[in-house]
Amino acid sequence: MRGLPLPWRTLFTLAVDTGLRAGEVIGVRVRDLEWTPGAEGIRGLGKGGRWREVPLLPRWQAGPCCAGQARPYTGDDELSPV
Repeated sequence: MRGLPLPWRTLFTLAVDTGLRAGEVIGVRVRDLEWTPGAEGIRGLGKGGRWREVPLLPRWQAGPCCAGQARPYTGDDELSPV
């Protein structure tokens, strides 16, 4: 995955680390992330249109992995590079 652009690498790593399905990862929005200390997690819309909450691994709990390369937030809620 080292040769992939950062947004794609982030999505693949998120899928592997959380067990979210491809459709759930692509559907993640900023509002679906929970950064409250001790309760870090992500919500994904899964099978049957049901929401599920998945805890984040410690390496994600420090904040977004690409924070140093983040673009200014424009109000667009999309995380997907597509």
